[in-house]
Amino acid sequence: MKALLIKLFLFVTKSEELSLDDQEKMISSMPTPKDDMDRSYYNYLCCSSSTNSFSKVFLNVCGIAVIPAIFLVYLINLLLCNKKPCSGALFISCKNRIGMEYRYEDRFPNELKKEFKKIKTLKLDSFPGVLNGVIGFPVLKVWLPFVLRHPFAGYINFRALLNLANFYRLVYIYEPEAIINFRAELNSMSSIITLMCENEGVEYINFMHGEVMTNISSAFVRFSRFYIWDDHYKEVFRWSKSPMDQFRTYLPAMYDHKSDTDKSDKEYFITYMFCGDEKGHMDFNAETICRVFKQLDQKGYKCKVRPHPRWSDMNQLHKVFDGSGIEIEIPEKVSVTESIYSSEYIAGTFSSVLTEAYYMKKTVVIDDISDKELISTLKRRKYFLLNKEHILLSKLLEESSIDPEEV
Repeated sequence: MKALLIKLFLFVTKSEELSLDDQEKMISSMPTPKDDMDRSYYNYLCCSSSTNSFSKVFLNVCGIAVIPAIFLVYLINLLLCNKKPCSGALFISCKNRIGMEYRYEDRFPNELKKEFKKIKTLKLDSFPGVLNGVIGFPVLKVWLPFVLRHPFAGYINFRALLNLANFYRLVYIYEPEAIINFRAELNSMSSIITLMCENEGVEYINFMHGEVMTNISSAFVRFSRFYIWDDHYKEVFRWSKSPMDQFRTYLPAMYDHKSDTDKSDKEYFITYMFCGDEKGHMDFNAETICRVFKQLDQKGYKCKVRPHPRWSDMNQLHKVFDGSGIEIEIPEKVSVTESIYSSEYIAGTFSSVLTEAYYMKKTVVIDDISDKELISTLKRRKYFLLNKEHILLSKLLEESSIDPEEV
């Protein structure tokens, strides 16, 4: 029954992703937010702009219908909570939607580790949970004014209650100095969560997990602090009218290779880092890269490809590359660092692995062969590496006496 309800919900709420042009028009049409309540509401409007009218009505009706019952559950939860105060900060680590844990250890800001004497990690299967929140005055102080601004928007009001009540549960039980999260810029309720936490003297801190480009899903966000990997990313969020004073720049451990020594021989001329696809688990450019690398191989340049450890389909890649002479690297057997050091050039489209290669002083190659429109799109979306030293795959082919037009 639960699985059926989930499928029904996903079917009704299904919407097409807005084109980049439409995203830019949507952002430019929105006024400058007055406060955190506006930020969360505008973010929701942006994210739901491509949802059809029937779905919006359906969600609003459902939201209005379930709020009283959920409200009662949260009141009961408050009576059942046992306080477990922790001196320091609380870090939330959740699994992704297919049940795998996100990698965060080498991205966690060292500054926070030094600042807080103790950081308690909560490893949760999912968060927030529909039935897990608690109601208290701090929730009502933010939620009721939020509802009064748009009383008939049942779905966003339900989501606001869900998020505020879940975060208040953490504040109420653990009494932390701060709550630390990552990837939270993708939650449209992040700004009002920050507001509620700060009302209680608790900072809500977010840090980058992976490569970030302009995206309507992370528009208008605000945290007490938002840790980013480079000042470049301020422009990514300035595009969507997010406050600039929240940002702190740091270098994550995965990019800090000052103590490393590149002792390995350059066994390979080039390594292509596949990104995979979170939904379809396919590398749609695999056949093109295979053709490119076969031509390089014929010229005497040794090539390999590295699948994404979660999002690539190994069966697909074996069908494409088996018999081609191009090696498929096994991520479980070769670390990212070893993989990068073993190659002269590191190629791909966009990923944090390419950024890691850049910080390891490798020559990064941006693939402009698989998708002819990619570079112009990445420029518009303010891709980090296009503002740093790099070369294009087409240029590398020309230097290797291969005509890119024949690939």
